[in-house]
Amino acid sequence: MPVTGYKRFTTLVDEDGWDFGNPSNFLAGGDNGVLSSESPSLTDPPYAILKDPNSFGVPANATITGVEVNITIGATDPSFGSLTSNQVWNGELALTDLEEGDLTSTFITISPGAASEVATNYLVGGDGNLLGLSLTPSNLSDLQLGFKLSVLGRTSTTLLGVFGESGDGSGALAIPSPAVRIYYTVPPGEGFLIRSGQLSINSGQLYIRE
Repeated sequence: MPVTGYKRFTTLVDEDGWDFGNPSNFLAGGDNGVLSSESPSLTDPPYAILKDPNSFGVPANATITGVEVNITIGATDPSFGSLTSNQVWNGELALTDLEEGDLTSTFITISPGAASEVATNYLVGGDGNLLGLSLTPSNLSDLQLGFKLSVLGRTSTTLLGVFGESGDGSGALAIPSPAVRIYYTVPPGEGFLIRSGQLSINSGQLYIRE
């Protein structure tokens, strides 16, 4: 099953709630977390909306069979502990313009003990899952990704981050984030005819001429 590499986005449409780090890291990568110091009240939850993915290079005659999003999340300061107790990030992958108010569906749930102090990859979708979208090779460039913290999962203030990772690190940071990859199929070749000899191949079948 052909699959593209993870492709990052090139435009930051909107963002807010990040206390430390430059949200442009979501585009530039480089092993940098964009951090938010959050209390259980979530008065200013962090969110970001990205668009204009790098070219996926999917053939024009392909059929899209799946889409997968990678977001790398971590509690980046050991003094604040690890990610715990059902932290939830809402998110949306769309082919139309997104706004903060559209980020209402649960995208990632981090169950108790599922993450450590270091970054952890969370994958959404995959082969056979189009995340409710009608994807074609021609509309992949319209993809937009939005994500927003909706449940902190702690009873005290914590520092957490989403990593804008270019994919040249190690461990969890080896995979580009936030990024999307595409699964697809291509139709079988129409074959060809060997006109100068005794054999012909057409539509994948071999014929021996008398």
